[in-house]
Amino acid sequence: MQLFNEIWMTIQSVFAVVLSAVMAFCPFIIPSYRGLPAVTYEIRTVPVYAENAVLLTLAEDGASGYRIVHGQNAYHVEVRAAQELQRYFERAAGALLPIVTDTEPAAGKEIVIGRTNRAVDALVDQTLYEDSFQIVAVGETLLIAGGETRGTLFGVYAFLEEFLGCRWFTPELEVVPELSRAVIPADIDVTQTPAFGFRHTSWWPAQDTAWRARMKLNGSMTFIHGSIDESYTDLVMFGGSDAAHTFNSFMPPAVYFANNPEYFALQEDGTRSSGQPCLSHPAVLALTKAGIARWIDEYPRAKYLSVSQNDNWFYCKCAECAAIDAAQGSPAGSMIHFVNKVADYVKHELGSDVLIHTLAYQYTVVPPKNLRPAENVAIQLCSIDCSHHEPYKISNPRFVADVKAWSEHTDNLLIWDYNFNFAHYHTPFPDLRIIQPNVQTFYENGAVGFYGQGNTQSLSGEFGELRAYMVAKLMWNPYLDMERLMEEFLYFYYGPGYKNIQKYIAFAQSRRGYTFHIGSKPIMPVLFNPFDLARAQAYFDACAAAGSEAQRARTERSALQLRYYASAEQIGVFFPWNSNRIDAARQLHEDFVRLGITHLREGPRMMAQPDYNLPADQWSE
Repeated sequence: MQLFNEIWMTIQSVFAVVLSAVMAFCPFIIPSYRGLPAVTYEIRTVPVYAENAVLLTLAEDGASGYRIVHGQNAYHVEVRAAQELQRYFERAAGALLPIVTDTEPAAGKEIVIGRTNRAVDALVDQTLYEDSFQIVAVGETLLIAGGETRGTLFGVYAFLEEFLGCRWFTPELEVVPELSRAVIPADIDVTQTPAFGFRHTSWWPAQDTAWRARMKLNGSMTFIHGSIDESYTDLVMFGGSDAAHTFNSFMPPAVYFANNPEYFALQEDGTRSSGQPCLSHPAVLALTKAGIARWIDEYPRAKYLSVSQNDNWFYCKCAECAAIDAAQGSPAGSMIHFVNKVADYVKHELGSDVLIHTLAYQYTVVPPKNLRPAENVAIQLCSIDCSHHEPYKISNPRFVADVKAWSEHTDNLLIWDYNFNFAHYHTPFPDLRIIQPNVQTFYENGAVGFYGQGNTQSLSGEFGELRAYMVAKLMWNPYLDMERLMEEFLYFYYGPGYKNIQKYIAFAQSRRGYTFHIGSKPIMPVLFNPFDLARAQAYFDACAAAGSEAQRARTERSALQLRYYASAEQIGVFFPWNSNRIDAARQLHEDFVRLGITHLREGPRMMAQPDYNLPADQWSE
């Protein structure tokens, strides 16, 4: 089957090149495609209730008898929750609700925020997780309460979203319906608890602190993987130099390798590599313990400190390390053996309750046979080698087996997932349909935390903002109606021509490669020829023509994926024989700059003045 797939890809690639060569001299051979017409209806986000539903009216025709109450000594996050409710309620219903503390005598119509001295406080479930919340109506009193560091604020955002129709698609795009009458079910009684206790994504929108809170995200993996701002909520924090690949922080090769090469990984040819430490050397353990003790002092709020392999495959093969790995059937054996020693030191000698974090990554993905991580060790399993052409259950059954095996080894299983192309941020990557089933797989197999890594450096020329929204929503509830959520996002983000974007997503899905990964060349995820690119561009053009100025700009930015693909693969107008290729390359670069793109791949910035003779994937500094 793999051979057939490779032959088919080669045939498609050759066809694209031949067609591009013909197109260079006969551009008229490309058909004229047309997109879909704009829709004439509006998508409403406000819930519709049955005619016989018993409703509680909070405001009507811009007037309300309600006020907002929070505790006199409420935590700052709950004070913000009251303020956010006041602000968005006024925008939606036209009524400015006063905010008072619970030192005021109780009134008939109150929206109670968090823990107070009010009678409804007896309804607060004190066993709920810190991020959880309740929304309960008792007579004319509405209670929104949860954990003070996050849950109550998350409850307010859920109330605004689910009952008043507010949406926060991106930091810049929010929808607040104008309501002549703000009503909720009189018997409302909602409790929500997130699927994952740790929820974080590094997609560009999540750099915005307010948007992150409105998406009910709670995690931070040091500044390298996104914002660490806690002005809206307290965060579940990583401390230290990074949330991954930290061994060099404890024993920098520049300091130790020359004089102490025995601290580092022995390779099969007898040489030492500075890429990884020797995990059986006592000095390595001593240096790591000292580094962790220092981090505990420097990061007193951290829940996790990472003791994790560097980003390479040069693990130690000395006799001691190899013996452990052989007995455990995986190089994860020596890793867990080492990390458990650090965790024991942290718990019993330092008396700290911080969790020692490590990765199951590349050569440590397969868990050890019978060596279990200590109770204060967190394992973060990474899907870096997975193919994205189908849900992992189908395309990567061995990885899913590793998920199940790790969940049997530990109660502290976190996931590190990827759904973008590191090497080509702005190329088509048709894996949107696998995100939800993958998140469900992780949840159903005992994962308690999820990190969705994304392009944290730049706005996206593909669908990064949609991806951020989807991942954030699914971390809270993996079983949401994702079709409805996607349709809402596409409608408001791209405008009344959004059906064209839906059509393009389905089209790209139909042209996807048989296997592709997060560092694949553009042709691997999707097989487009010049006819396909022209058809796809027609969808984006039709969508842009129907939208507002802001929606047109977003559509144009997402459409950049087509020209980036053509340039990187040197097909269509970017074919070397095409006389218009330099002008097309210059225009592509100018559009990247105009539309806010600063990075084309992980790491370096896009050049200010690239060589337009080169394909776009070579325009990075």
